[in-house]
Amino acid sequence: MKKFLALCLILALTLVPGALAAEFEPTDLFLEALEEDDFYLDGYDYDYEYVGIDSDGDEHVRMYFDLDGMGERSVNVFFIDTQTSCIMYLWDIIEFDSSDRDEVVEICNELNHQYRFARWYVMDDDTVNAQIDDVFRTGSGCGEGLVETLSLLVRVAETGYPSLEPYAA
Repeated sequence: MKKFLALCLILALTLVPGALAAEFEPTDLFLEALEEDDFYLDGYDYDYEYVGIDSDGDEHVRMYFDLDGMGERSVNVFFIDTQTSCIMYLWDIIEFDSSDRDEVVEICNELNHQYRFARWYVMDDDTVNAQIDDVFRTGSGCGEGLVETLSLLVRVAETGYPSLEPYAA
């Protein structure tokens, strides 16, 4: 009977929604804020998974969004091991033909001029990525602030995508 109760307790703890085993406090606060958010990401269809600690010692969360005009895209959030900053990447916004590189670079430069905090990059593999960084203090409001930063990246990507779409291969 004791083994059965112990097994039930373990099973119950692992099935609690949002009970992900983040190692860094900011990651935990971010995941909690995602569960509670009804403002910044309202209207978006998204899901997320806790990936864990990567080989650089950074904590990784992967999010999946169904973005307007772009289809399903993933945002990768890396909490740096100092636990005071994170980087959010939206990889492969488009893939383009290498003959269009100069035009795509020009569009990314224009987008970088329009958006102060999000950055657009043309990669060597003929894809375009967007990135945003956040520096924060852990504590009250930290998780909500990180969700707000995430929503900024997603909104900037949706706004900038139509400029790049004609070059999508």
